[in-house]
Amino acid sequence: MNNIMQHCTFFQSPIGILKITVKDNFIAGLSLTKDDFIPETKSPCKLLEKTCEQLREYFCGMRKSFDLPIKLNGTDFQKQVWAQLLKIPYGKTCSYHDIAIAVKNPKAYRAVGQANNKNPILILVPCHRVINKNGTLGGFALENSIKKKLLDLEKNTVEKTAD
Repeated sequence: MNNIMQHCTFFQSPIGILKITVKDNFIAGLSLTKDDFIPETKSPCKLLEKTCEQLREYFCGMRKSFDLPIKLNGTDFQKQVWAQLLKIPYGKTCSYHDIAIAVKNPKAYRAVGQANNKNPILILVPCHRVINKNGTLGGFALENSIKKKLLDLEKNTVEKTAD
């Protein structure tokens, strides 16, 4: 018998409606929905409430890191890549090639891109901070305009706090 406790909610963000999924007290999914309305969800899950609050703070430029329990499901390679994404500081970027080197597979930059594309927990696992070696945005599982919005949000917050 499978006793997995799963809850989800939706969060209106500046990039669209985000679906947040919690499984067994871990964030297991954070994705952009295609919907343009938020379905009504009532969940007594404190972790969903905390996640929404931290996302609100992030989008207001008041939060630079998240302290939420996450659980990433994927291949060993994907998990290695995602672990490297978690090390990229707020407001900074690195290249697909940098990540490939960090996972000790310097020629696997395209595979790094594919792992980024499969990232199940957007924003919290910051795949948007990975760009091409030449400084261009590269691909993004969503639209590049969304990647740019997230990078601009972080860049602007860093610039304001540096003043």
